[in-house]
Amino acid sequence: MRTADVEGGSYSQQVPISRRTSSLLSAFVGTVAAVALVLGGSLSASAEDADTSPRATDSASGIQAQAAAQATLQQSLAAAHAPAATSGASKNEAGSQSTQAQTDSTASAAALAFSAGNIINDSLFYTGTALTTAQVQTFLNQKGSGCTAGSLCLKNYKQTTYTQAADQMCGKYVGAANETAATIVYRVGKLCGISQKVLLTLIQKESSLVAATNPTAGDYETATGYGCADTQATCDKYYYGFYNQVYNAAWQFKRYLNPPGRTMDFTYFPVGKATSIQYNYDTSCGSSKVTLKNAATAALYYYTPYQPNKAALANPYGSGDACSSYGNRNFFVVYRDWFGSPNTAPDQYFSDVPVSSAKYPDIQFLARLGIANSVTAADGSQVFYPAKQANKSTVATYLYKYYGLPFVPPTTPSFADISVGNAAFTAVEWMKSRGLASPDASGNFNPNAIVNRQDLAVILATFSGDTLPNPATPSFTDVPKSNPAYRSIEWMKAHQVVGGTTFGPTTPLTRQSLADYLYGYYNRV
Repeated sequence: MRTADVEGGSYSQQVPISRRTSSLLSAFVGTVAAVALVLGGSLSASAEDADTSPRATDSASGIQAQAAAQATLQQSLAAAHAPAATSGASKNEAGSQSTQAQTDSTASAAALAFSAGNIINDSLFYTGTALTTAQVQTFLNQKGSGCTAGSLCLKNYKQTTYTQAADQMCGKYVGAANETAATIVYRVGKLCGISQKVLLTLIQKESSLVAATNPTAGDYETATGYGCADTQATCDKYYYGFYNQVYNAAWQFKRYLNPPGRTMDFTYFPVGKATSIQYNYDTSCGSSKVTLKNAATAALYYYTPYQPNKAALANPYGSGDACSSYGNRNFFVVYRDWFGSPNTAPDQYFSDVPVSSAKYPDIQFLARLGIANSVTAADGSQVFYPAKQANKSTVATYLYKYYGLPFVPPTTPSFADISVGNAAFTAVEWMKSRGLASPDASGNFNPNAIVNRQDLAVILATFSGDTLPNPATPSFTDVPKSNPAYRSIEWMKAHQVVGGTTFGPTTPLTRQSLADYLYGYYNRV
């Protein structure tokens, strides 16, 4: 089931959230039918699985009017209170109940190249620039080419959106009138750092909207399955609406990372550790141990906490047995058929930071959160330049992104050499507001000056707000008590941000060392 994002503790409290009223088979047939349409095949649902609700015959104008009303409602609700953050299991994912136990130790199928522990790479999932608005629109036009005359298919859908404040998960979304579905998917993906391809796949596997030829208002209400759970009869109406669904799903995917400044609620699907994952919400169907290889795969399990069993994998475009669940299998199949393999090695954001690199985990961490920036090389690849020395402007930008909350800078610059138009202006002014930077004798910030390791130690120790230790015996042979940064460096050691017996206080900071220290700061004890 879906769980609530409980910010007040170190664990995730299990809070049931509602589920849309339709049978497993009906939802499954809808997804597979859309996949079959893409592949040139066909699939017919039985009469008992048809949508017989009043929304099944909604007109295009009716759907559009409902979207407008929903946008108005959501804007008023948002003004009244912040929405409760849910952990996000999707609708219609589990199979019917059965006493059959599952004993297979891994859920993988050679024909699918599906791996329960590696459904999709981080570098394909956590990236907000996978597709442009125009590319999303072209894709929707292609998949919606069979749209029934008079129907409001996703390729033609428009909705007035409302403003969402920036936080650690997503940048500020400024609402606008009559935004297309393509625009919404692009902007949400860009602002939340979630691939537009992932969002399109999620929409398809949850509601079949991308390729639907005659969608209903209900499909738009619960487009991404957000606010729906397998153990309840209806979805949470607070999250109804296409824009609302897409934004909250992307927001939640980012929340699963436990970004800096948020509580560590999502730790029960840990990366790198064998974890028991059920085949179905019916516990009698059993489970098996799965070692998750990356955060993106963990995010899919937080959203839909079941793995497909052998029967589901043996029939990738059909049904399995009474204990089968299909959500994560269908995500894999749809993404693969539309965009190519989602889990092909290597999983890396930057061509110059291979998996074998000692700092690979640190740099991947920053890339997932949207902190690390890349440069496009001559061959078109994205590079990080890990050995490049980090200047003050880079450090300010990374720290501000790590902080994650919006900051309104003053209208008058505090530094003579950092104007309002400077790309690092907001980050530098934020540092000054936190007591992390101050003008030199000439009133300058010196953005191109290289930062050394002890400089960063002072910044991080100050940023922590902790009382700094002052041990009688130095922890590092090259940092005596007389060093002005002694207590800050000892703080780094005490909190296991760094280790070893030498620190290299005056060694210039490189971009990979900056990533190393920020990752260490995040995991500090």
